[in-house]
Amino acid sequence: MGHEFITLFDVHYLSRGIALHRSLEAAAGAFRLRAVCMDEETEQALRRLDLANLVVVPLAEVERHDRALRGVKRDRTQVEYCWTATPAVCLYALETEPGLSEITYLDADLMFFSDPQPLFDELGDDAVLIVPHRYTDEHGHMEQTSGIYNVEWLTFRRDDDGLAVLHWWHDRCIEWCYARYEDGKMGDQKYLDDWPDRFSRVHVLKHPGGGLAPWNVTNYELGEEDGVPTVDGRPLVFYHHHSLRLYRPTASAHLAVAAGRLRRGPPGSALSWITNYPVSPPERRLIWDPYLQALGAAGRLLAGRPGVGTYPASELARLGLRLVRRVAGRGWRSADPARRLPGAGTRFRDSWRSGDVARQMLELTESQLENPEAVAPYTAFREVLGRLVDDPALPRPARLLDIGAGAGAYGELLHRWWPGRFEYVGADYSDEILAATRARWPGRDFVRKDVLAPRALDGFDVVMASALLDVLAEIAPGLDALLGADARWVILHRQRIDPRRSHVEVAGGYRGQRTYRTFLARADLEEAVRRHDRQIAGEVRVDAGVHSFVLERS
Repeated sequence: MGHEFITLFDVHYLSRGIALHRSLEAAAGAFRLRAVCMDEETEQALRRLDLANLVVVPLAEVERHDRALRGVKRDRTQVEYCWTATPAVCLYALETEPGLSEITYLDADLMFFSDPQPLFDELGDDAVLIVPHRYTDEHGHMEQTSGIYNVEWLTFRRDDDGLAVLHWWHDRCIEWCYARYEDGKMGDQKYLDDWPDRFSRVHVLKHPGGGLAPWNVTNYELGEEDGVPTVDGRPLVFYHHHSLRLYRPTASAHLAVAAGRLRRGPPGSALSWITNYPVSPPERRLIWDPYLQALGAAGRLLAGRPGVGTYPASELARLGLRLVRRVAGRGWRSADPARRLPGAGTRFRDSWRSGDVARQMLELTESQLENPEAVAPYTAFREVLGRLVDDPALPRPARLLDIGAGAGAYGELLHRWWPGRFEYVGADYSDEILAATRARWPGRDFVRKDVLAPRALDGFDVVMASALLDVLAEIAPGLDALLGADARWVILHRQRIDPRRSHVEVAGGYRGQRTYRTFLARADLEEAVRRHDRQIAGEVRVDAGVHSFVLERS
């Protein structure tokens, strides 16, 4: 008897779903994979390919079978509906296929490297198999909002204990399944936290080769035996390629690779890529390169690349200019980082006083908040704030000023991930942006503040600035204003770091906008930190060349 699997995905994960299927073909022996298609484009593509051992399941079939699922569809975003549907598709398989003795759910962005039979062997006579996150110490704070276990692999047996767990989880997700942290819940995943205590015969996987992922890979020693990656000497069964973003081989993507913003794909893959996590050379060679090659093959099979984006065209000129200057060894810079960009004045700062820019900003923010786990600045923000949440010296709630709040995304993330822990105040100097954010978040406090105004940042426990220096033609005054705040904690979020020199460039922003991009030399940051009697208490990488810093008063 073969292994019985089920997954779900839409067109954005279509190439990942095909790569998952191909990896099972190579590693799993006899198997059958049911693919629940979350849109018609995915269904049409899979039917056209007619892949062996893959059963195409239209979402409409699941919804006809499960009226409760269909009933909450309008109440959920696309991502939230996928999460809500996860227990529903497992229940659908067991209820419509009487011959199934068990079903195993798989996330679509997994890749198998060896036979999964050892995981089933470990399950033994138990009814449910769940996989722990096994966070590293660096990422341990994520457990509070993301949970102890990951919804990446879940096996449910068709017996009283297995069905009891599945029915309970299904009903809870119908009641509440949203992309925010609230009352101990987060999406479909936090519900798993107490399963080993709440239910009988729930087995927590111990095999290190099941559930390897970016948040735990550094806990283990990677190796290779007979062409198969190993984890602490045991075969790697599957890896969860979380937070991967792919880009087509456009001119702007090639420039982004040259500038260190993206990673170049492996031989045989034209795709550029990046994740929210650092990737060691062994991890890249053994785990990421094979996956990227599989995604490239899936893209060719589809005569296109679903799930692959285009690196923003607005970046092209700016990246090209930076590369030219890098080669030429010159640029807009003075030895004094406080010096204003020649000829720039402050005219581009006022580009943020625009209703059109405010609308574009809010539209982008709404889209990103549908799946904040896929947005690098948001995941970095969660890691940064996670370092402060349990600080016993920080009041409850702690007053947090988000200076340069823009569309107010971080106020919403605080509400989702740490409700009640912070008293949020969003501040901006653009009346147009403030009008848009107050209309979108009527229950939140938004005030007009200019970072350069005397004592504008005083009176808070935490002051955070996200890419705020980018609105200024001068780096030093803005940096001094932030570090001089009377808050114990200052967070410099999303700051571009140049290893050689601080400088400012004029660049494109939102459609029709010109603004600044600031690059801060680490030596200049460290000197400013010392000058203001602070210390760097933490640092998180947001993206290539972009970092966030937790700055504590000494």
